[in-house]
Amino acid sequence: MALGIRDSLFSATRFNSVKDLEIAGELQSLHEDVRNATRNADMHRHRIIWVGLTSVVLLAALVGMIISHRRLRGAYREIFKRKMELSEMRPAHPEPIKTAGAESERGKCVGRKRRV
Repeated sequence: MALGIRDSLFSATRFNSVKDLEIAGELQSLHEDVRNATRNADMHRHRIIWVGLTSVVLLAALVGMIISHRRLRGAYREIFKRKMELSEMRPAHPEPIKTAGAESERGKCVGRKRRV
């Protein structure tokens, strides 16, 4: 009977040690799963941060371009207004400038034929 109890105790300890190894393997597997999940969450977090920062930079550039375009359009409008004011100040058909020498020569040659 002592051998039976001893054998029974030995089997129980072996069973417990096998059960402990099984539990340790499961815990190690769970730790790996947690590590992988944490790594994936970190990767996703970094991607979200990168996309967010890129979006902010692109939005800032777009706002800057819109402001610059509005200023430029206003400057062109002001230049157009000034040109219109200047054109209104000038006469529509300016009188030709008359030179004394050219007018007198033209008058002499009107009725004559040139000799060659």
